[in-house]
Amino acid sequence: MKINQLLNEKCDVITESIKNHDPEMLLTENIFRLGSHSYFEFFKKIRDLYNSGQIILTEENVSLITNTDIGL
Repeated sequence: MKINQLLNEKCDVITESIKNHDPEMLLTENIFRLGSHSYFEFFKKIRDLYNSGQIILTEENVSLITNTDIGL
């Protein structure tokens, strides 16, 4: 398996987890282990989507994205 394939598979897992995440739940309540690479990638992807106007977040989740450095 090539590195690019592994990276694409990781991105697919993160994208799927975002699609399946209950929008009313805090982003910290995701499927990834706290502190894992995927946990931080989940936040990075959410932040990118939020900043580009592609997703709407609850007030609490906006606070997590804008007032923390999780995933930066």
